[in-house]
Amino acid sequence: MAGYRQARGVLETMADFYDRRTREVARLGREAEAVAHKAYGDALRSGTDLVLRTQEEVNRFGAKLLDDRKPVVRRSPQPAHPPRTAGGGQAPRVKVDLNRNPVVKAVAGDLAEKVGNAAGVVRGGVHAVEGLADGAVFLQRLTNPLDVLVSPPGQSAAGQLLGAASEGVDYVRRGVADPQIVIRDVRDKAHQMRVDLDPTATRAAPTVSGEVQRRLNIGMNQGELLFDVGSFPVGGPLAKSVKGLRAISQPSRAEKYLEQGFTPAQAAHLAEPYPKYGMGHHFGPRRESLPRSYSESVFNRLKPEGITRGDMYELHYKVDPEFKGTGFPARVGGGRWSGADLGLKKYGLAGRIWHGSPAPLKARVGGLGGGAGAVAHGTMDEEDSW
Repeated sequence: MAGYRQARGVLETMADFYDRRTREVARLGREAEAVAHKAYGDALRSGTDLVLRTQEEVNRFGAKLLDDRKPVVRRSPQPAHPPRTAGGGQAPRVKVDLNRNPVVKAVAGDLAEKVGNAAGVVRGGVHAVEGLADGAVFLQRLTNPLDVLVSPPGQSAAGQLLGAASEGVDYVRRGVADPQIVIRDVRDKAHQMRVDLDPTATRAAPTVSGEVQRRLNIGMNQGELLFDVGSFPVGGPLAKSVKGLRAISQPSRAEKYLEQGFTPAQAAHLAEPYPKYGMGHHFGPRRESLPRSYSESVFNRLKPEGITRGDMYELHYKVDPEFKGTGFPARVGGGRWSGADLGLKKYGLAGRIWHGSPAPLKARVGGLGGGAGAVAHGTMDEEDSW
């Protein structure tokens, strides 16, 4: 190994040679593993695909990185055989990282934004329909004289409507007392709106996959705004605004889960918003070894906005032929969630394609005929699924 010098006048026995080489190989293995793990972490942060399935692959990849770091000894300022040019042959190849190429990022970002525009229009329509449905449920509860009796204290439709009105009056009172509150809120909303709609308001992502995700999200926001403007004459934005009653018309989603037979702690857990770090449902199964930049993108991963844990479990059970249930954490008493125990039914192939595909994918491929095979396979994506 580099750095070893045999002492003058000292003969190295075969045993000494074997021990020295064993130590050197072990040290090389540790160094190779360390640089491979660092490279893997860098790849995850940058969105670059890097697959190391076994320890042997880790060691081999790390050894290659170490070998690439060795300094190149220049024997002559001029190469003995200069590279051929276009006139005399093939020019030397230059390795280009396309995932960080600014031109590729710009082109891919523009395309993703246009795809996002179409997906955003679809999302706007979905939100409008959800708003009308939520509003209908809330009005039904509001006109039902028994709602006050069957609802938990303070959770009736009338009580929550009064609470929302009280909060509005309190905000106006605080705004009159301190106008800076209103000015600050308006300024924050305007800034957030620019960030959501203007690609130049934030920096470009360092990688192509990251830039595609950023521009896709912006494109979807633009598309939803286009839906609002285009549907204004028929009350589209008004229908969407009714969706804000979801927090009122469904004040305690825990009620639903209590009625399903779960404990109060389990019901409260199921009523929480599905976490952003949750795996959701993958339209194209993860076991198919799809590129991570696509597999984890909004085109392939289904996680409806604002959905609760319990509703996500139910949706996942219906669209995934292999998903049966998941466990509760120990902090809520353990136990299990089972779709079969709740009497839920699996969707057929057509239902899995439609309900199991994210809105951006619907907008991108229309009828989704090409994705039927992917959904037919199914996948177990939910955390701790069994």
